[in-house]
Amino acid sequence: MLINYRNEMLHDSSLYRFRDPVGALATCTPVTLRIRTSLEKVDRVYLCLFSEGFREDHLMQRSDAYWQIDITAPSVPDVYWYYFTVNLGGKLCYYGAGGRRTGGIGCVYTDPPPCVSTHCLRCRFYGT
Repeated sequence: MLINYRNEMLHDSSLYRFRDPVGALATCTPVTLRIRTSLEKVDRVYLCLFSEGFREDHLMQRSDAYWQIDITAPSVPDVYWYYFTVNLGGKLCYYGAGGRRTGGIGCVYTDPPPCVSTHCLRCRFYGT
């Protein structure tokens, strides 16, 4: 179920402010991911990154209105998916892809959401 926090939470995978670099990544490339929230009582935010047979949860750090994580793209070429888990005053909500999209601006959900995709490739190709 969608939650109407459109003005209070934002991640747009097509903008460098939220994902740097944007687009497909070479394996083992550093990437910074950010989500903005103006809600009070956000205790923690986790980045949940996964693919078939792979899953990592990363605790993000708060910096002003943004939560940020610097990670290294996985070493195995594949399509990886991610979403954010937000602990809001002891309650969990999730931020992921909006509608039928796999990128761009997302939405807030009460259950694990549709995910944003990222591609890890062996070569340096930055389109999708």
